[in-house]
Amino acid sequence: MFNSIGAKYEIFAHSEYLRMMTDINIFTKIRGIYGWRCLTNKEHAKKARNLIYKHISDNCSYKAVVKKIIKQALEFHAATPCSSHDVYDDPTEALYIAAHLCQKYSIEDSKLVLEVVQTAISCTGNHDRWFEFLDPLAFSCELENNLYPIYNQSNAATTVVTKEQLNALEYFLTHCSGIVVRTNHGAIANILGLNETAVASRWSDVAFIDAPLSSCRNCNPLLLACQAESPEGVRLLLRYGAQPMFPVYSFSDPSGQQRFPLQVLAMKLNASVFWKTHIHAIESNYREEFMRQRKAYDMQINECINAFQTALPTLPLRPCQQLTQDHMGSSSTLFCVHPSYKSSLPRSITHGPRTLRHIAKCTVRNTLSRNNGNAIISIPKKIQQLPLPILIKEYIDLQIDL
Repeated sequence: MFNSIGAKYEIFAHSEYLRMMTDINIFTKIRGIYGWRCLTNKEHAKKARNLIYKHISDNCSYKAVVKKIIKQALEFHAATPCSSHDVYDDPTEALYIAAHLCQKYSIEDSKLVLEVVQTAISCTGNHDRWFEFLDPLAFSCELENNLYPIYNQSNAATTVVTKEQLNALEYFLTHCSGIVVRTNHGAIANILGLNETAVASRWSDVAFIDAPLSSCRNCNPLLLACQAESPEGVRLLLRYGAQPMFPVYSFSDPSGQQRFPLQVLAMKLNASVFWKTHIHAIESNYREEFMRQRKAYDMQINECINAFQTALPTLPLRPCQQLTQDHMGSSSTLFCVHPSYKSSLPRSITHGPRTLRHIAKCTVRNTLSRNNGNAIISIPKKIQQLPLPILIKEYIDLQIDL
């Protein structure tokens, strides 16, 4: 109890210090309280965030205060050029705190949000921290960071992507999905065994939402969402313009072959078949629970596939007559699924061509996805500006199917 009282008194005393020194940058004050590199220290960073929250709650016009703090984070970062400090030092962590404040307090100033995100990406040279919670392995991802501090408290081994995480990601995609980032040409060149110049000519600047994440085995966000078996994550990324057939070259694949998110889903379904064929090896007491889990697993995968079929004119998946364990991973069968799944695949795969309505939807989305020099307006926002009935807008935005 005394520790709790002491912590509350410490926050109160420091908040009074912040309130009295209104003419000084809040991040400079925090550094004065907790010392250099305080934001890279887990305990001090937590105290700093609580101090900022207390400072905000003490003001009636909290949004004005939040905007001021966000601008101070940009000033704090600008005062120390990236070349003169570690990219994970206080100035960069201040940007992630600022980005979290944007999301937490629903700041709708797109230019300000965009400036924070672009500055952070430009300084660190990557955009991994905006998407790394999608990684189901998460062994190399810093889950507990200042960007999603209240959402990433779960066990690092979990594969569950939470609704709160997706809501936070949707906020950033709403304001920043059009950002263009430079890919890690050297990493892709090493995987492919090619000259970096040749790689750069093919994979130069790509959309924020499609770019590979170096800390997550060079997978891109959509592929991570498929690996996590998250239909909500897949649907969200597709809504905001992720390219369904964007090629990925992963560190975890020594063959250097390109992979596509749909291939990952096909391989997961096929692997499930072979698990079921070995059910006799499972103790009888656990077989019923095992089959229940596999059924739920298959449903998750099929929901992910259904999300793709709403966004693509045609799906390259097809049921194969012959598919054995020896074929698993073969480049000729990566879009093939086991024939036992034929009845559960979307009708668009097994029952002829897509409707004209669906083709028109995909054409409209493809047209809207062109940046035209505007990195602020997301595809869902562009759809809302169309002079169409609400039902049609929701259909084009992949929120409903007709």
